[in-house]
Amino acid sequence: MFAYNSFYSTTDMYDTVYDYAYSLIGKHGIVGVRKQKRSVGIICRVNKKELKIDLVPCKATKGLRNQGYLCVNKETWWSQDSTYTKTNFHLLNKQRLTHTQKNLVVLLKEWKRINKVPLPSYLLENLVLDAYRYNQGMIPRSLTDKLIMVFNFIAKNLNTACIRSIENTNNILTEIPDGDKADIIYACKSVVNKFNYQPNSIIKNFTTNNA
Repeated sequence: MFAYNSFYSTTDMYDTVYDYAYSLIGKHGIVGVRKQKRSVGIICRVNKKELKIDLVPCKATKGLRNQGYLCVNKETWWSQDSTYTKTNFHLLNKQRLTHTQKNLVVLLKEWKRINKVPLPSYLLENLVLDAYRYNQGMIPRSLTDKLIMVFNFIAKNLNTACIRSIENTNNILTEIPDGDKADIIYACKSVVNKFNYQPNSIIKNFTTNNA
C-alpha cells in the first residue's frame, strides 16, 4: 500500500504502476501486461507455463491504517474515465478461505478460463463461500461433489443473489450484465447435467473447451 500522499490521484497511482509493469516486459519472465478494472494484470511465462498475477495498487487513507483507495478503471475503446473505491483491508483479510475452498477456487478459475465463462474472480470466491453457508451441515465429502455443490448453487441463485463486497458494502459484486449472468448459469447447469448423466465428464470441463 502506498502512502496517502504518494500520488496526486488514484488514477495517477494506477497509471504509474501500469507503466512500470509494462516497462518490465521481456524481463523476469514477464510477457504481457494489461489494464483491468481494479488491478494490473501481469502475464509471466515460467517453465513453459503461462501464469497470471493481479497487482492491485492501493493508496492509504490519511490517518487510517486499515483503509485505502483503489482505482476503478473504466477505460473503453472510445473513452477513458476512472474513479476510486474505498477499501477496508482489515475486513478483507478476515474473509479467509479454507484450504479446500482455495482448491475449489483454483479449479473453478481454470474451468472458467478454459470455457471462457465471464465470471469475475472476486465474485467467484464469494460464491464459493456463499455455497458453503447455504449448504451448512450438508457439505459433501469428496472434492468433486463439493464442485458440483458450488455449480448447483451458482446455477440456482446467481439471478437473485445480492452479494456485497466485504471491504466496501456499496460495491455489489453480483451487479454484472444480465447476458453474463445467463452465460454463467448456462455453463454451470451444463456441468451439472453432464455430471448427472456421466460422473466422469466433470474431468473434461477442466481439460478441454466444452463451453
